[in-house]
Amino acid sequence: MNAILYYPTIGFQKSDYQWLWTAALLWDKIYRIIPSGLEFHEPDNIRALCESKDIGTAIFPEQYAKAASQGFKEYIDENNLNLSGGRGTGKGNNNRIHRDKMDMMVMDELLNKAGYTRKDNEWIELDSEFATSYMTFLAKHIAAENHLSLYTGDENMWGISARILYENKSSPETLIEKEQTMSYPEALALLKIPDLFPAEILNIPPPKILEFRKRRTDQRGQLIEALNDYRTRLSQVSAAELREGIVREEKERLEEAIKEYRKSMDILNIAKFTGVLTTLLPLIKGTLDYLEVPTPSLTPVIISASGVALTALSKHAIGKVHSRLNNPYTYLANITSSFDHYLRQGIPMM
Repeated sequence: MNAILYYPTIGFQKSDYQWLWTAALLWDKIYRIIPSGLEFHEPDNIRALCESKDIGTAIFPEQYAKAASQGFKEYIDENNLNLSGGRGTGKGNNNRIHRDKMDMMVMDELLNKAGYTRKDNEWIELDSEFATSYMTFLAKHIAAENHLSLYTGDENMWGISARILYENKSSPETLIEKEQTMSYPEALALLKIPDLFPAEILNIPPPKILEFRKRRTDQRGQLIEALNDYRTRLSQVSAAELREGIVREEKERLEEAIKEYRKSMDILNIAKFTGVLTTLLPLIKGTLDYLEVPTPSLTPVIISASGVALTALSKHAIGKVHSRLNNPYTYLANITSSFDHYLRQGIPMM
């Protein structure tokens, strides 16, 4: 199914519009985690984009909260992590999580240990790292149960998710480092597709986005299928005699899908493309060597003129990745090629 789960926030804020427009140009279904019965208001253009019921569709978290809370507690206990941060005082970078997204019998122990005091029966204000780490566990569980990929436009959120999904204990700031990886049998790499989205995407009105979705279903589906197959097959290659054929076959298929996807935007009158779509690939080191990705390296290896690039990560991002291929794929999309953080105002509701 060509579907994703957006996380971490409930409502689409102004800083989310660009990633939402890009997601609508790719995926058939875009789900988000919304507690049942919660009412909130969004701008007219967001409501117009969500009219088809395929964008912004609610998944209720209550049935998933217990498993996510228990998994999060075990993760905190096993790694002896201190996520007290600002202790929800309103100072610093805090977020609010709706209580229905947590199992409070499990989470109260953690909240009390970290020094948080719940002042509201509905919302819990937490330090940003605590909130985003928990939301990763909840989103991961929901995605796995419903065969969805994870998607965010928040680089900080994506970094934390990558660390947790691949059991990497380093902070997001050290996800990419100049350290030797040669002694490890598996490695993580970033797969990047730059210049995939319209440069002035917010100038495209919702009706045109919906028209594109309806008329270009095949091209969108082919790109996502090619990307996922490329990711999966490269992750599983172990026999040296098979690498060349698989890499060449999947590379050519992905390149053709990207080309056709860009061409399909003719109905949007696109003059310029920008942005980057990024996902992680757990690779057997022999495959990384075959692709001639330097280890260590911060320099992406451009596979072809299509602009697809691979970047090797440091040993902090390396683990027993071959046993975690069933984790939901995580995607990060940025409009700007520089991967600048989007500025957020206020306290996002999670």
